[in-house]
Amino acid sequence: MADSDACLEDSHMLVKFSVVWVLLPSLVHSTMLIRTALGGGYVKGKLNLEILSGRPEKLPDVCYSWWVLSSLIMIDRVHWIDKDKLTKFILNCQDRENGGISDRPDDAVDVFHTYFGVAGLSLLEYPEVKPIDPAYALPVDVVNRIFFGK
Repeated sequence: MADSDACLEDSHMLVKFSVVWVLLPSLVHSTMLIRTALGGGYVKGKLNLEILSGRPEKLPDVCYSWWVLSSLIMIDRVHWIDKDKLTKFILNCQDRENGGISDRPDDAVDVFHTYFGVAGLSLLEYPEVKPIDPAYALPVDVVNRIFFGK
């Protein structure tokens, strides 16, 4: 590749980066305006339910206690969820004899649903469960150590 070609590629990258940098504040602002409205519509459709699912036609699933709750925490709307009902649903998905958490009560447990079920309990401030960072799905002390050197 000739030096002029490399220089041209670099200039294209610089232009793309500059455009993104200039547009980013307006994109973030627009996202902030619509995310509350979209989140509100989702949760308002579920107000009388004690469980969460990914889409209207999907069955309830314990992993959404993490996905939805962490998102609501990040937009300061966790008060839209009935924490007691969601906690009860997660606890009902436990296999009390062998351990683990399943997607729904009486289903087989797996590592994925166990992890996100426990993470959901953490976000619900369940006693004796370490606090989990809603953005990283890792314990807060681990996030502080890795990213902030605390």
